[in-house]
Amino acid sequence: MQKKYNNEDWLRQKYVNEELTMQEIADICDCANPTIYRKLKQSDIDTQEEGKRKKDGKHNDEDWLRQEYVEKERSAPAIAHECGVNRTTIYRRLRNFGIKVRASTPVQNKSRKVEKIDDEELRDIFNES
Repeated sequence: MQKKYNNEDWLRQKYVNEELTMQEIADICDCANPTIYRKLKQSDIDTQEEGKRKKDGKHNDEDWLRQEYVEKERSAPAIAHECGVNRTTIYRRLRNFGIKVRASTPVQNKSRKVEKIDDEELRDIFNES
């Protein structure tokens, strides 16, 4: 089976489009950070801007994220899908903002509304596991 980080399109999607850090990608791939760095360089993906990544997504707005996750009780994967980022990014923002992360059980509260998600979102959720 081919390692995910050997697929240049997958690596570019994670690093450039989803703005995951090298460490987050390494965690997904169960490998070391330098492996990801080396693969990014081999794929001619610019790594110089990692510390200066664009941070203007609505998931970086504490009030918006708190409203969506706490008040509306949306799931982190659903928020991530809407924002076009990885769910890991949302969990990291929640922790950074001091927002308590809920247990990741499918049904936490029977009185809570069930959130409908489409087939594409389901594929995204399960393909990133």
